[in-house]
Amino acid sequence: MLDILWTVLGALACFILIHYVILLIGAIKHRKKRKIRRAIEAEQRSGRPATGDEVGLLAKLVERVIRGGGDSDRHLMTFFTLAIALKAKTIVELGTRYGDSTLPLLLAANMTEGQVTSVDLDVTPFTPPHGTMAERWRFVQQDALAFLRDWDPRQKMDLVLVDDWHAADHVKQELDLLADRVTPATVILLHDTMYDRAQPDYRSDTGLTEGEWAGGGPYRAIADLDPKVWEWATIPVNNGMTLLRKRGNVIAS
Repeated sequence: MLDILWTVLGALACFILIHYVILLIGAIKHRKKRKIRRAIEAEQRSGRPATGDEVGLLAKLVERVIRGGGDSDRHLMTFFTLAIALKAKTIVELGTRYGDSTLPLLLAANMTEGQVTSVDLDVTPFTPPHGTMAERWRFVQQDALAFLRDWDPRQKMDLVLVDDWHAADHVKQELDLLADRVTPATVILLHDTMYDRAQPDYRSDTGLTEGEWAGGGPYRAIADLDPKVWEWATIPVNNGMTLLRKRGNVIAS
């Protein structure tokens, strides 16, 4: 009889223990969800409404995306929305030319309180809008490879646009240098992987040994990347805009 009593009491104790463990796990999960929800709400509150000037510039960008005929016009809002979505603070533009891509990046940086650094061998005619936007832009007249070598790898970039010299070897060297200066949270944009309006197909003429598209162009550079380290996809318009990032970890639970 005593043995039966002890068995019943033991089973009851186990039941109570399991019940409290389940309750504890539920409480931890609830607290974790609540903490995540608070973090999301705090992040959403951290933004600010666009000013009248910013709205006006955005309207012009949208108009260019819809009606523009430039070789990157249809990507202008991609630059802006990516920078906003990433809440990018450190934005680097390799290849500036007339500043077509600079403006949407700078407009986003003004909203995220970030900084755009544009790099080109040639002086750009681009002039930033007055006010805080001018303070958030820095132009560096320098070869992109030299610029990247000088960049402190401890200062990680949030968004990078690669659109300067398109020879495969040059782009490969840029990506090799960027590898230590970005994280899985960074997005690297590479224009002209479908150059000469080959979209939706990639263009890569490996027979070219000289000139801007030598060695197969930017597509060849990304095609040779290690898929265990990098992942990428391409927007197939306006000569192709490839989105590249370092792979992150896979979280099981």
